Amino acid sequence: MDGSSHQRTRTRVKGAALREFFAFYVGRHGAKELVAATENWPHAWLHSLDVEDDALGLLASRWYDSEPINALLDVIAARHRGVGRQALIRDGAEAVMGATLGGVYRALFRWMASPERYARFANELWRSYYDNGMLEVETLASHRARAKIWDWEGHHPLACELYTAGGVAIYEGMGCEGVYVQREQCVSDGHEYCSFVTSWRQT
Repeated sequence: MDGSSHQRTRTRVKGAALREFFAFYVGRHGAKELVAATENWPHAWLHSLDVEDDALGLLASRWYDSEPINALLDVIAARHRGVGRQALIRDGAEAVMGATLGGVYRALFRWMASPERYARFANELWRSYYDNGMLEVETLASHRARAKIWDWEGHHPLACELYTAGGVAIYEGMGCEGVYVQREQCVSDGHEYCSFVTSWRQT
């Protein structure tokens, strides 16, 4: 497995986003590889999953240890590369953000309302997905912002790409048009933090 997918300390991720992503993935690609990957897992990892369920038995309201989740992401990342991976990231992020921002996190997201307010309170939204790490959003111009993710101990390269791509849905949800996200750097490549810049058309 990719060494960057393992944690030195226990970290957790909320089931709301996980459920939507794995339901999307299984619906499109099936669960064969994921099920096979769990055959030699320790019982503690299997306890919280149901590989027979379309969403692996993940519950939106529950927090899950990052390690087994990242092990599943390792399997997915190994299967999807190049153009196929780009499509997976784009469509997966759209499925996750569309469902969570319009569902379980709707009230929190509507409260943020604008790019300016989001820049001030972005970490509140981050903490609804992860119990570790810190998201900082810096306004670069009236229509550009840089997001930095620090100290994400439960980091996984695929999860990072998904969250970066999710920036499109976040800003579109705030009424922005022509949203474009450019990834800058990632801790997987030896950097101190992960970052991406989001730009949108002025209206």
